[in-house]
Amino acid sequence: MTTNKIELIIPCHNELDTIDELIRRIDNVKTNNDLNLYLTFVDDSDDGTHLLIEERIEKHKYIKLIRLVRQFSQTSAIFAGLRESDADAVIIMDADLQDPPEAIPLLIEEYKKGSEIVLVRRESEKKNFLYAFFSKVFYSIYMLLSDTYVPKNVGEFRLLSKRAYSFVNSLRESTTFLRGASMWPGYKYSIIEVNRSERFSGDTKYNFVRSLSVALDGIFSFSTKPLRLSSFIATLMLFLGIIGIIYALVLRLFTESYVPGLTLIFIAMLFFTGIQLLILGIVSEYILRISYDVKRRPKYLIDYIKENKS
Repeated sequence: MTTNKIELIIPCHNELDTIDELIRRIDNVKTNNDLNLYLTFVDDSDDGTHLLIEERIEKHKYIKLIRLVRQFSQTSAIFAGLRESDADAVIIMDADLQDPPEAIPLLIEEYKKGSEIVLVRRESEKKNFLYAFFSKVFYSIYMLLSDTYVPKNVGEFRLLSKRAYSFVNSLRESTTFLRGASMWPGYKYSIIEVNRSERFSGDTKYNFVRSLSVALDGIFSFSTKPLRLSSFIATLMLFLGIIGIIYALVLRLFTESYVPGLTLIFIAMLFFTGIQLLILGIVSEYILRISYDVKRRPKYLIDYIKENKS
């Protein structure tokens, strides 16, 4: 058996129909590859998923349950698992079996070669057109604005060494974009490609609104460029406005012509008002995150932790 203790951290929300199949496949991977593998479920379900996990803990000593008081977010659940871990490396994966457990040995193999972070690129994944479009737009905007590189088409399924996840644990920001946070230090990383499966059961809990929230966290948590861009736009608009005023005065005072038309004024007002609201929106996003950090509210609250210590 390998000496490295590897812990799987799996956030769960209403995955009652998936848990047994997930444990069965992970158990096969653990046994067939002789891995020192541990499994931690971080659960905030309201369908009894945590009760089923507690039953399985009695049979499988390598399973642990971290039960949260209520649903916070997937990222918060992952942070709860990371903060409670003492493993040599952790693997973060979804509970819906879209992240295939059979890929776990591939991540561990890259880790043993010296990678502090092993990312999983989705080789094939069925997405609706709208989601795929906005995903491409997000990565394009993110790479344009951010100072931290995040590879395209890479999700939360990844391995982090103890040094890598200890750094993530040290962060005190209230809103954290995990994909960017783990890449920010510049630790050595590698990428493997894996075919992503369809959900084993049920519907996705990750809707468009939550995806948009994660995208905004990624952009505003790892870049000040939007603020600088808004200042540049404001300065440019002020400059153009002054030019327009001078032009109108010169026409009126020194020629027989003047700038006519209420329509032109109305369009200009709409344009400048839109720019102002855009700038205010950008500033508000930063103020919102400052507000969260000042309040210092925890990302999650643990109800209890259960494991088989016998």
